Amino acid sequence: MRLFILLLLLLVGVPVGAIASHQVGGQLEMQAIGDTPGHYRITVTNYLEAGTPGVTSQSRRVFLGIFRKRDNASMMTFAVFESAARQPVIFSNEYCASQRNLRFLVLTYQAEIQLTPSEYTDTQGYYLSYQTGTRNTGISNVVNPALSGFTFYLEFPALRQNGRNVKNSSPQFPAINGEYICLNEPFAFAFGGSDPDGDELRYSLVTPLNGRSAPEGPNIVSAAPYPGLRWRPGYSATNAIPGSPPLSINARTGQLAVTANRAGLFLFAVRVEEYRNNRKIGEVRREFQLLVIDCPAETVPVPELRVNNQPTTDQAKTLC
Repeated sequence: MRLFILLLLLLVGVPVGAIASHQVGGQLEMQAIGDTPGHYRITVTNYLEAGTPGVTSQSRRVFLGIFRKRDNASMMTFAVFESAARQPVIFSNEYCASQRNLRFLVLTYQAEIQLTPSEYTDTQGYYLSYQTGTRNTGISNVVNPALSGFTFYLEFPALRQNGRNVKNSSPQFPAINGEYICLNEPFAFAFGGSDPDGDELRYSLVTPLNGRSAPEGPNIVSAAPYPGLRWRPGYSATNAIPGSPPLSINARTGQLAVTANRAGLFLFAVRVEEYRNNRKIGEVRREFQLLVIDCPAETVPVPELRVNNQPTTDQAKTLC
């Protein structure tokens, strides 16, 4: 069995303290609490490298902004706070992950906010954003990743329409674990989320958004437009991971598929659009990195023995 290590790591902007850490994932979620119209829980999930100096100084508080889509007018700025213990990303083969120095942490920030529905009536809707730096240096398919930032981005509809309050939550996504796949072997991953309101979700690959904060500075709050990153020659939103076929996503299920034919660390972004009664009412952007390596074929039969559903150390060594 050959190995190709795939990191499904959400990249949508992660907070930066006084010393920058290498951000490798994240997402925004906006959940209606349901007790009072306009009462929401905002969640920022961050993935970052565990071994970089900035991790210990990572800010416990970061700032987000809400803007009106029609004219990018600022509606409010608020803070979210680290709400849970920092957890490691769990890989299906922890021994291989440690040998490859793949050590990542998950940070979660949350806050509850109260919006006034009568102030959010514009038919073009609104967006929530969070911007920060800095990306890790080893990304293969974009220009100057270490000098580029992140922008989390989430759109939501007017909270009061036709004289009635509108209840809506953004799509929700499960936790991400590390997986191992072979170079030149087909790979598929069920990456779709779910919608608490039963709205239809549509998925597409897009260009990752840059941030406006300085690569080594704190996050800032600013309105769109947000620039896209520049692809290296030969790469694009629909050819972010070279392969036969290249990386693709099922528009209805969110399942990713690729047969990678080139080693490297590849960045890509997914737009998840939310439809109700065949009308778009929101979207969220999520970014990911995919690490492809060419691992040697195993030469020793692998025993079936597992401990707590993980390979034993001897078994894991044959897979690295």
